[in-house]
Amino acid sequence: MAELHLKGKTYTIARLKLRKWLDFEKSQEAITKTVEDKNAEEYARHLYILISTVLNIPIEGLLDAPWYETSEAYVVITNLNRVKEIPLLKSDPSKPTKIPWEYDGRSWFWWVNLFAKNYGWTQTVVEDLDIDDAVSLLQEILVGEQLDKEWQWDISEIAYPYNTTTKKSEYKPLPRPAWMEERKVFLPATKVKFRKSSLPIGRIIGESGNERIVD
Repeated sequence: MAELHLKGKTYTIARLKLRKWLDFEKSQEAITKTVEDKNAEEYARHLYILISTVLNIPIEGLLDAPWYETSEAYVVITNLNRVKEIPLLKSDPSKPTKIPWEYDGRSWFWWVNLFAKNYGWTQTVVEDLDIDDAVSLLQEILVGEQLDKEWQWDISEIAYPYNTTTKKSEYKPLPRPAWMEERKVFLPATKVKFRKSSLPIGRIIGESGNERIVD
């Protein structure tokens, strides 16, 4: 639980469950894109959408809120809904390739299908999962699937290709995803500079937690 303050009101919020968290992450992706595009107007719009959705209040109620309160609310909401770090979430620093069968909202149905298939859970159970539990179970499912693939690979002839140099068949293990390897995977940090004229007036809180005033 966490508290935030907007326009003289105090809101007590809890961590989002899986389904609402997926919507939250979609809003976060939209916010990140507006930062990359240096589009301050769209940034503010998506910020209001995210906060109003989490607090379950109309966007109109945020438009006249002090910008520093809106920014602090966003920080509180984001910190509260961070997922614990596990190997799976450090898998690949590259941007995912969009698949041909992608559609809006597919991520939710992907999760429902995954847990229904592996645990027999209903949609109601899945949507109410704690997000840390959900990603941890996801990793366990993927580990199990990978180990099954390795077993099938090891008992097939394709795992023992013929080496023309040594004139022998040599074992070639099935590659594992990066997050299952012992080596560390470093995700690159991207920093985007804004012109001072594009920044809101008031207190700015950076990633380090330091603050500065823009006037």
